[in-house]
Amino acid sequence: AAKTVQRKGKGTQDFGANYKIVPVSNEAVLNKLTCFEVDGSKDALMDIQHSLPDINSFKDLGLTEWRGIKCQVYQIIDQEGDKKSTYTYYVNAETQHPVHYEMFGYDTLIGSHFDKYTIDYYNYDENPIDSSLFHITDDMQCVGFPDSENEHTSPRVLFNPMSEYINRHGEDDFESSFENFKEQHERKYKDEHEHRRRLKIFRHNNRYVNTRNRAGLTYTMKLNKFADRSDDELRVLRGRR
Repeated sequence: AAKTVQRKGKGTQDFGANYKIVPVSNEAVLNKLTCFEVDGSKDALMDIQHSLPDINSFKDLGLTEWRGIKCQVYQIIDQEGDKKSTYTYYVNAETQHPVHYEMFGYDTLIGSHFDKYTIDYYNYDENPIDSSLFHITDDMQCVGFPDSENEHTSPRVLFNPMSEYINRHGEDDFESSFENFKEQHERKYKDEHEHRRRLKIFRHNNRYVNTRNRAGLTYTMKLNKFADRSDDELRVLRGRR
């Protein structure tokens, strides 16, 4: 399975780096562990990725029960035009350990949710972490990541998947990737309603491909020109109803 490592930048000339370690197979090797690297820059300093949301700006909603666990609930709502994104975080009221985090995005223009994801926390451990775990790349020669393999997914998401869900800025990456997709395949939509509907389909297809590719399977997947098409439309193209 794939592993990702983030090294925080120190400033000046050290801007940090993100690493992705995956098994690679070709004509010469089979499942050879290979390290890919993306360096930070002055304008994009790399940082470590937290697995818990920053709730400083969240509102305390009090106590509730989540799957039989008494939890303290925190929530924040981001409103941008027609899009409303609600982030809710559940913490075990007794142990103060994280239990559940969810995002629900609703778009009034298309009359449906445009995004939804959940994170469940299990076996939360506050003990110190063995420092040797952070030296995973020390004995590896890391190389640049081939851009052509994932032209519709940002390097930040490829090298740090958790950032899409925790940092509350994944939408910017998807919109940028979608614009690249539209330009490459010469997509023109009739109005904003269709544009957002196609973006919703593209987002879910993009996530599905990235999830499968992180699973360490014997094959890899890649988005094609139908990444903005619904299941019903694809069935029609295949001659089915």
